[in-house]
Amino acid sequence: MYRVTWPEGDVVGLACDLEKGQILVSIDGSFEAPNGVVFQEAGGFKGEIFAAITGRAGRLRYNLGDTKPFAHAPPAADFEAFCSTSGATGVTTTGVHRS
Repeated sequence: MYRVTWPEGDVVGLACDLEKGQILVSIDGSFEAPNGVVFQEAGGFKGEIFAAITGRAGRLRYNLGDTKPFAHAPPAADFEAFCSTSGATGVTTTGVHRS
């Protein structure tokens, strides 16, 4: 479990390596410990994955990459953002991944 606190104004980044089955976290662009890989699924992800955020208090502002660039770079150059919006349904799917 990833249990880290950070001060107001820090930027938390999430990335996913689909082949390795890893979820990575950065704080203000740093993927160094205690950040980095926070979840590992042996053999990679086989189905769909979904982002979820939980917390006890505070405010959250998020950027899914569909309207403006990300504040920090992904963990490696071969990660890429993906985002698609369906005009008919208004549904947006997005994230940063390596596939």
